Amino acid sequence: NEHYLTQKLNDNKLYTRTYTTFFFQGYWKENLFKYIILSTLLLHCTYFVPRIDTLYDAVNTVIVLVLTEVALLFVLPHSDDFTTTESVIVLQAVYMLALVFVVVGALGVENVDPNHVLIANCVVTIASAC
Repeated sequence: NEHYLTQKLNDNKLYTRTYTTFFFQGYWKENLFKYIILSTLLLHCTYFVPRIDTLYDAVNTVIVLVLTEVALLFVLPHSDDFTTTESVIVLQAVYMLALVFVVVGALGVENVDPNHVLIANCVVTIASAC
């Protein structure tokens, strides 16, 4: 046995492998949809904000979206740590507030291109996925 192993090492034909197993305590597909995918879909609803006529209506729309994100935080399972799901939801809620108050508020609703909002949404989606 030792001779066989030594021969394999000398011939560079011995391959090592590492296997990883993840144990989930719940239904991960359901949680992925409820918290991550739903939050991301809410984020992409901001694409329509530049198409809203007045700044007042744009702010109201985004605040409703942000409050929906906050509601998602309240229905998350209890955890003592700041989880990845919580960080994704908080990042996306802060982005939506920044979008409406900084970008739309400073430039005006009529001066914001919806395609630029879509690009920014995609960047935030990729950043929250990393």
